[in-house]
Amino acid sequence: RLIKWFASGSRGLTARRSPSVVVTSIQSLLQPLPSHEELAAAAQRIAVGQRLDLDSFTRWPAERGCHGATAVEQPGEFSLRGGILDIFPPDAVDPIRVELFDDEVESIRTFDVETQRSLESLDAADVTVLDLNAKFRTPFTSYLPEGSWFMLVEPNDLDEEGRHFHRRLEHPEDYFATSTILREA
Repeated sequence: RLIKWFASGSRGLTARRSPSVVVTSIQSLLQPLPSHEELAAAAQRIAVGQRLDLDSFTRWPAERGCHGATAVEQPGEFSLRGGILDIFPPDAVDPIRVELFDDEVESIRTFDVETQRSLESLDAADVTVLDLNAKFRTPFTSYLPEGSWFMLVEPNDLDEEGRHFHRRLEHPEDYFATSTILREA
């Protein structure tokens, strides 16, 4: 889904760096995305040496639809065990382990879910957790620089496929109309 790719690429997109090529389906383009402001508000930075209010920080992903777990296994989960906070942001490839001494961040690293082994040590990590219950209304095209090119393969088929997708949706009003997205492109 485009929103999953969008989230994983959101750091580059918010920095106004656009991808060279994006290949996606019409169904994905019909999904509204968060605005630049909503995306910025959904991010928190954790850095080594920073003081971290664990109550506040763990409440933040829970309020946005993430789930507490004994051990994180999939995106959208977090776990707090003593001085270790594991969080698997929905936009991350690997979860993040934050080790604390009292309320000070001692280390940050990504780790493998299956082996629990460290993958990479980090000085800081940006954790983005979009509110999974929010209704977004921004088209993907708003994240691309002015003058970006779109190559639409079989545009008439795309229009029909988009309409078919809308007919199958329980809440089609939550998505953009195919004609709107094709006009944007």
